[in-house]
Amino acid sequence: TGTKVSPWATIEKALSEAASGCINITAGTYDIASTLYVPVNITLQGVGNTTIIRATLTSGNMIGLFSNNENTSGNQEIRNIKFDGNSKIGASGIKVTRRSNVKIHHCEFVNFVNMGVRIDGSDDSLEPVLHAENNSVNNCKFLECSTSYPGLGYATGCIEFSGQKNFSCYSNIITDLAGQGIKSVSGWNKGVKIYDNIVKVGDNLLTWHFA
Repeated sequence: TGTKVSPWATIEKALSEAASGCINITAGTYDIASTLYVPVNITLQGVGNTTIIRATLTSGNMIGLFSNNENTSGNQEIRNIKFDGNSKIGASGIKVTRRSNVKIHHCEFVNFVNMGVRIDGSDDSLEPVLHAENNSVNNCKFLECSTSYPGLGYATGCIEFSGQKNFSCYSNIITDLAGQGIKSVSGWNKGVKIYDNIVKVGDNLLTWHFA
Protein backbone atom coordinates (compact mmCIF):
# COMPACT_ATOMS: atom_id res chain seq x y z
CA THR A 1 0.00 0.00 0.00
CA GLY A 2 3.03 2.25 0.03
CA THR A 3 3.13 2.78 3.79
CA LYS A 4 6.08 2.25 6.10
CA VAL A 5 4.41 -0.90 7.41
CA SER A 6 3.51 -2.17 3.93
CA PRO A 7 5.87 -0.55 1.39
CA TRP A 8 5.75 -1.06 -2.34
CA ALA A 9 8.25 -3.67 -3.47
CA THR A 10 9.81 -1.70 -6.35
CA ILE A 11 10.59 1.90 -7.24
CA GLU A 12 8.65 1.39 -10.47
CA LYS A 13 5.53 0.54 -8.49
CA ALA A 14 5.93 3.56 -6.23
CA LEU A 15 6.30 5.88 -9.22
CA SER A 16 3.17 4.46 -10.83
CA GLU A 17 1.09 4.90 -7.67
CA ALA A 18 2.27 8.13 -6.06
CA ALA A 19 0.55 11.32 -7.23
CA SER A 20 2.81 13.70 -5.33
CA GLY A 21 5.08 13.89 -2.32
CA CYS A 22 8.20 11.98 -1.35
CA ILE A 23 9.06 8.38 -2.21
CA ASN A 24 11.35 7.07 0.51
CA ILE A 25 13.71 4.40 -0.77
CA THR A 26 15.15 2.20 1.94
CA ALA A 27 18.68 0.79 2.05
CA GLY A 28 19.38 -1.88 -0.55
CA THR A 29 20.44 -2.32 -4.17
CA TYR A 30 17.79 -1.76 -6.82
CA ASP A 31 18.66 -3.00 -10.32
CA ILE A 32 17.10 -0.92 -13.10
CA ALA A 33 16.57 -2.54 -16.50
CA SER A 34 14.67 0.34 -18.12
CA THR A 35 14.40 4.09 -17.56
CA LEU A 36 12.56 5.19 -14.44
CA TYR A 37 10.34 8.15 -15.37
CA VAL A 38 9.72 10.52 -12.48
CA PRO A 39 6.62 12.76 -12.72
CA VAL A 40 6.54 16.34 -11.46
CA ASN A 41 5.88 16.90 -7.76
CA ILE A 42 7.60 13.62 -6.86
CA THR A 43 10.77 13.60 -4.76
CA LEU A 44 13.06 10.57 -4.52
CA GLN A 45 14.80 10.22 -1.19
CA GLY A 46 17.20 7.53 -0.03
CA VAL A 47 19.10 7.04 3.21
CA GLY A 48 22.57 7.73 1.80
CA ASN A 49 25.10 5.54 0.02
CA THR A 50 23.37 2.37 1.20
CA THR A 51 20.42 3.20 -1.07
CA ILE A 52 21.89 2.09 -4.40
CA ILE A 53 20.09 2.37 -7.73
CA ARG A 54 22.15 0.30 -10.17
CA ALA A 55 21.97 0.18 -13.95
CA THR A 56 21.45 -3.02 -15.86
CA LEU A 57 20.18 -1.17 -18.96
CA THR A 58 22.91 -0.54 -21.51
CA SER A 59 21.50 2.53 -23.28
CA GLY A 60 19.49 5.61 -22.44
CA ASN A 61 19.10 7.21 -19.02
CA MET A 62 18.58 5.40 -15.77
CA ILE A 63 16.37 8.19 -14.36
CA GLY A 64 14.30 10.49 -16.58
CA LEU A 65 12.56 13.71 -15.55
CA PHE A 66 10.97 14.74 -18.84
CA SER A 67 8.20 17.25 -19.57
CA ASN A 68 6.58 18.11 -22.88
CA ASN A 69 6.48 21.87 -22.26
CA GLU A 70 9.50 24.04 -21.55
CA ASN A 71 9.93 25.51 -18.07
CA THR A 72 7.51 23.05 -16.46
CA SER A 73 7.94 23.24 -12.70
CA GLY A 74 9.11 19.92 -11.33
CA ASN A 75 8.89 21.08 -7.71
CA GLN A 76 10.99 18.09 -6.69
CA GLU A 77 14.28 16.81 -5.35
CA ILE A 78 16.49 13.77 -5.73
CA ARG A 79 18.58 13.29 -2.61
CA ASN A 80 20.61 10.87 -0.53
CA ILE A 81 20.91 8.14 -3.18
CA LYS A 82 23.87 6.39 -4.79
CA PHE A 83 23.53 5.87 -8.55
CA ASP A 84 25.75 3.08 -9.87
CA GLY A 85 26.50 2.64 -13.57
CA ASN A 86 27.57 -0.92 -12.83
CA SER A 87 31.12 -0.80 -14.19
CA LYS A 88 30.12 1.34 -17.18
CA ILE A 89 27.17 -0.83 -18.20
CA GLY A 90 24.90 2.18 -17.68
CA ALA A 91 25.11 4.99 -20.22
CA SER A 92 23.76 7.90 -18.17
CA GLY A 93 22.46 8.55 -14.66
CA ILE A 94 19.82 11.30 -14.41
CA LYS A 95 18.50 13.37 -17.30
CA VAL A 96 16.19 16.36 -16.82
CA THR A 97 14.49 17.91 -19.88
CA ARG A 98 12.22 21.02 -20.06
CA ARG A 99 11.77 21.03 -16.31
CA SER A 100 12.45 23.72 -13.70
CA ASN A 101 12.82 23.69 -9.91
CA VAL A 102 14.63 20.37 -9.74
CA LYS A 103 17.18 19.97 -6.97
CA ILE A 104 19.69 17.11 -7.06
CA HIS A 105 21.81 16.95 -3.93
CA HIS A 106 23.74 14.70 -1.55
CA CYS A 107 23.90 11.90 -4.13
CA GLU A 108 26.74 9.78 -5.51
CA PHE A 109 27.27 8.84 -9.16
CA VAL A 110 29.79 6.17 -10.11
CA ASN A 111 30.93 4.50 -13.33
CA PHE A 112 28.55 5.73 -16.02
CA VAL A 113 29.66 5.87 -19.65
CA ASN A 114 28.51 9.34 -20.69
CA MET A 115 27.34 11.46 -17.76
CA GLY A 116 26.10 11.44 -14.21
CA VAL A 117 23.59 14.30 -14.56
CA ARG A 118 22.37 16.25 -17.59
CA ILE A 119 19.85 19.09 -17.40
CA ASP A 120 18.45 20.61 -20.61
CA GLY A 121 15.99 23.45 -21.05
CA SER A 122 14.80 22.07 -24.39
CA ASP A 123 15.58 19.15 -26.66
CA ASP A 124 19.24 18.20 -26.80
CA SER A 125 21.36 21.23 -27.74
CA LEU A 126 18.46 23.37 -28.99
CA GLU A 127 17.88 26.93 -27.77
CA PRO A 128 14.76 27.02 -25.59
CA VAL A 129 12.01 29.58 -25.97
CA LEU A 130 11.50 29.41 -22.21
CA HIS A 131 14.62 28.59 -20.21
CA ALA A 132 14.46 26.03 -17.43
CA GLU A 133 14.82 27.91 -14.16
CA ASN A 134 16.27 27.36 -10.71
CA ASN A 135 17.68 23.88 -11.18
CA SER A 136 20.66 22.84 -9.10
CA VAL A 137 23.23 20.12 -8.47
CA ASN A 138 25.04 20.36 -5.16
CA ASN A 139 26.89 18.35 -2.55
CA CYS A 140 27.19 15.34 -4.86
CA LYS A 141 30.12 13.05 -5.64
CA PHE A 142 30.98 11.89 -9.16
CA LEU A 143 33.51 9.17 -9.95
CA GLU A 144 34.30 8.21 -13.58
CA CYS A 145 31.01 9.30 -15.15
CA SER A 146 32.15 10.64 -18.54
CA THR A 147 34.20 9.61 -21.53
CA SER A 148 36.16 10.91 -24.51
CA TYR A 149 35.63 10.22 -28.18
CA PRO A 150 38.91 11.37 -29.80
CA GLY A 151 37.82 10.29 -33.27
CA LEU A 152 34.87 12.66 -32.99
CA GLY A 153 36.76 15.42 -31.20
CA TYR A 154 34.24 15.22 -28.39
CA ALA A 155 34.06 14.43 -24.69
CA THR A 156 31.16 14.21 -22.27
CA GLY A 157 30.97 15.68 -18.77
CA CYS A 158 29.99 14.28 -15.40
CA ILE A 159 27.57 17.23 -15.07
CA GLU A 160 26.13 18.68 -18.28
CA PHE A 161 23.64 21.48 -18.76
CA SER A 162 22.11 23.77 -21.38
CA GLY A 163 19.20 26.17 -21.72
CA GLN A 164 19.27 27.11 -18.02
CA LYS A 165 18.38 30.26 -16.12
CA ASN A 166 19.72 30.67 -12.59
CA PHE A 167 21.25 27.21 -12.57
CA SER A 168 23.58 26.53 -9.65
CA CYS A 169 26.28 23.89 -9.33
CA TYR A 170 28.27 23.91 -6.11
CA SER A 171 30.05 21.87 -3.45
CA ASN A 172 30.40 18.82 -5.70
CA ILE A 173 33.42 16.50 -5.77
CA ILE A 174 34.25 15.21 -9.25
CA THR A 175 36.98 12.74 -10.21
CA ASP A 176 37.14 11.62 -13.82
CA LEU A 177 40.26 10.95 -15.84
CA ALA A 178 38.46 9.92 -19.03
CA GLY A 179 36.21 12.86 -19.87
CA GLN A 180 35.30 16.23 -18.39
CA GLY A 181 33.89 17.52 -15.13
CA ILE A 182 31.30 20.29 -15.55
CA LYS A 183 30.25 21.09 -19.09
CA SER A 184 27.88 23.51 -20.78
CA VAL A 185 26.81 21.38 -23.72
CA SER A 186 25.52 23.98 -26.16
CA GLY A 187 25.10 27.18 -24.18
CA TRP A 188 21.85 29.19 -24.07
CA ASN A 189 22.35 29.83 -20.34
CA LYS A 190 21.64 32.86 -18.13
CA GLY A 191 22.69 33.59 -14.56
CA VAL A 192 24.61 30.35 -14.02
CA LYS A 193 26.56 30.01 -10.76
CA ILE A 194 29.32 27.40 -10.46
CA TYR A 195 31.42 27.52 -7.30
CA ASP A 196 33.13 25.58 -4.52
CA ASN A 197 33.47 22.39 -6.55
CA ILE A 198 36.50 20.10 -6.34
CA VAL A 199 37.23 18.80 -9.83
CA LYS A 200 39.98 16.39 -10.86
CA VAL A 201 39.97 15.49 -14.54
CA GLY A 202 42.51 14.34 -17.11
CA ASP A 203 44.20 16.58 -19.66
CA ASN A 204 41.24 16.56 -22.00
CA LEU A 205 40.98 19.55 -24.35
CA LEU A 206 38.68 18.07 -26.99
CA THR A 207 35.83 20.52 -26.33
CA TRP A 208 35.22 23.62 -24.26
CA HIS A 209 34.06 23.09 -20.70
CA PHE A 210 34.09 24.78 -17.29
CA ALA A 211 36.19 22.20 -15.49
